[in-house]
Amino acid sequence: MGDQQALDSARRLGVAWGGFSGHLPPEPLDAAIIVAPFGELVPEALKVVRRGGRVICGGIHMSDIPQMPYALLWGERSISSVAT
Repeated sequence: MGDQQALDSARRLGVAWGGFSGHLPPEPLDAAIIVAPFGELVPEALKVVRRGGRVICGGIHMSDIPQMPYALLWGERSISSVAT
């Protein structure tokens, strides 16, 4: 179960698609923003981002990103952090 209030807020702000971990979007995303502190979500987000897309890690801290196949980054996908 995820944070329904945060998801509702994101939808009010105009996100094209919002879901919880384990939910798949109807089509590949241009970008995914991870606000949870769980590094294991990074490979999952990369799986649903289109070629050339971005995964943005927006938490103040995050657990380690697990080892993952290089193929998830292939296709010019990128990972960025906006935490300072």
